[in-house]
This record gives sequence, C-alpha cells and structure tokens, in this order.
Amino acid sequence: MTLRLFPVLALAAATIAAQQPFKSGAQTVVVYATVTDSSGHIVTDLTRDRFEVYDGGKAQTITTFANDVQPITVVMMLDRSVSMLHNFSLVEEAAGTFVDRLGSSDKARIGSFSNRIEVDPRDFSSDKEELRHILKTELQDPGPTPLWNAMGVGMTALCKGAFVTPRHMETAAALFGSVGRTVAVDEKHMDAVTALSASGPAYIYIILESLAEAGVKVGLPRDVATLLAAQTVLGASTVVLETGDHPALLKDAVTTPAGCTIDGILELEEGKLRVTLIKAVVKATQRAKELANG
Repeated sequence: MTLRLFPVLALAAATIAAQQPFKSGAQTVVVYATVTDSSGHIVTDLTRDRFEVYDGGKAQTITTFANDVQPITVVMMLDRSVSMLHNFSLVEEAAGTFVDRLGSSDKARIGSFSNRIEVDPRDFSSDKEELRHILKTELQDPGPTPLWNAMGVGMTALCKGAFVTPRHMETAAALFGSVGRTVAVDEKHMDAVTALSASGPAYIYIILESLAEAGVKVGLPRDVATLLAAQTVLGASTVVLETGDHPALLKDAVTTPAGCTIDGILELEEGKLRVTLIKAVVKATQRAKELANG
C-alpha cells in the first residue's frame, strides 16, 4: 500500500503545480447592525428574514446570520476639569453604572483628563472590581484643561474666494495668526493641505509612539522614552522653523560620519519610512478630493 501511494501523491502534486491558481470573485463581508425601535430601545429578537442586504442596488445573499450580543472594547474618559466640578458625582455614578452593565466578554479602560490625560489599567480589562477601584481612587484631582499649551502652534491654510479682497485675507490671517501660523494657497491645493497638515498630527503621533516604544525596547522607562521622543520632535521642528534650512541639510549637520545616527538612518531607509510617509500624504489627498466631491 505504501509503495503504491507515493507515486499517486507525486502525480497529484505535479498536476496541482501545473494548474493556474484558482481565483474566485466571491467575497464574504461581515455586517454588524444595531436596530432600535421608535423609542430608541435596542431590538434583540429579529430573525434572518427581517434583514435585507444590498450592494449597488442588488440584493445579496445572507450566508450566515447570528443574533448575538457582540462584546465591546471601550475607553471611557471622564472630564475632571474645574468647569465640571459640580457634576463630578453624577459623572462618576454614570460611569459606575456603565461598568456594572458590562458583559463578561466586554473590556474597558477608564481615563480622566484635566491638566493631563490618564488612562488605567495598562491593558483593557473585564474585571469590574478593578474598574470600580479605578473610578474610586485613580481619577485625577480637579484642574484646568490647559488648551493654552497648544496655543500658538496651530497651522491654518487660507485660500481666496471669487469675491475675497486683500483686506479680507489680512483680516483672516490676523484672526488665525493669533493661534499659530497661516499660509495662503490656491484653492486647488487645499486637499493637499488637508492630507499633510490636518492629517499630519496622526502621522507624527505614530512616529512618536514608535520612537517611545523603541526607547522601552532598549531599556528606558516608558515615561522617559515618551518625553525624550516628544521633546526631540519639538526641538527638531523648532530648528526647521527658526532657521528656514532644508531638513536634509539639518539632518546632515547632526549625522556624524561612522556614528550612531547614520546606522539608524540606514535602518529607516531600509524600512522605507520616507516613501511610506509620502504615500500616506498622497493617499490622504486623494481621499480628501473624494470627500470634497461627495
């Protein structure tokens, strides 16, 4: 039996290898739906025959149907600013009720913000006692919400409409200049501004997160690593703005021949960080155009 089986397997393998890869146009898409009645209450007893799914106006077959409660993963943030002082007890009570009603598979973290942002525990938790303990002991004291920390570092792009006068532009520039810098661009460039400047903070946060994680990887405490990464980005940006020098020139100025920095840059180039960031802005620009055109 064994001797006869081997040739059959070899023949089958050779036949499969010679065939073109099979490609199918079918794709299963998961659709989650939350249905409420006229009073806003969730309806939980619906069956498959009560649902219809359409794609491009064409009815689609519902291959699998489940009427189960789906677990949630949530971060609950409590406002601890002074303006909310008289509502603290109400907010904490509501948060406690939310925790009580979490399902066994639900996970949560609880945060608070005033003069800083704190979120606990470190990982999402299903332990209600742990979450209640955070509500009772880990929320920060009342304090200001320091929006002034962000004042002066905004970036606003202005474009002229058909009936805009130079005086109008001066007024707009003075208004938005009070919270940062302004730049005048042609309207055709506004989608690019959205992709680079409006979406840009998200890109920088990812870079900051990665740098901080790298610091942790090489042994730094997380808070120290995050501070070092954030201050490094702030300092580098400040030098670019104050000197007006090209970033490539500034990079060369801090890169010692045969030193540590050039080895790090080599890793960035091999990881295609540069082209990935460029592609992110290009893709976001395309999406901005799509949204603008409806």
